[in-house]
Amino acid sequence: MLSRRKLLKISMMGGAVLAGASAFYWMIPSDNLDSLPSDKALEFLNDNDRLILLALIPVMLESTALDSDAIKQCIANIDAIIVSMSLKTQQETRQLFDLLGNKLGRVLMVGIWSNWTQASHEDVVLFLQRWQSHYLELLQVAYEGLHQMIMASYYGEETSWSQIGYPGPPQLS
Repeated sequence: MLSRRKLLKISMMGGAVLAGASAFYWMIPSDNLDSLPSDKALEFLNDNDRLILLALIPVMLESTALDSDAIKQCIANIDAIIVSMSLKTQQETRQLFDLLGNKLGRVLMVGIWSNWTQASHEDVVLFLQRWQSHYLELLQVAYEGLHQMIMASYYGEETSWSQIGYPGPPQLS
């Protein structure tokens, strides 16, 4: 039987754990949505998702010299790709972006302590490499989905074809 003394001890320990967890959560930096470049309204992606993509796109494309218009177009294309997917795939993609955008998810699953706008290039590279070769197939699939969406959205644009030596579709005469 639980004595009053034990109940008080358990209650105090539980309160201390909750206070510590709360303090830990608030110590993790959150993303600054004020630094987000404005562009046209998106159907699926929210501001938090755009911050994540602003960190991922230059790393996945192995280029930090992308201009803001190319990145905005890439994000708009990713939004269009997701909107064209099945409802189930959209729900899974939402869960992925929610995990990446959550402070604790970012720290525990991604390994990035700073917010996405301050994440270093090296931190993002390490995160992507871990997920690409992770023992959990779910994280490998998540990496592959992000990779394919970013690559298709960027290289689907005619302005990026010259970077990969693609002359364009054959001209019909």
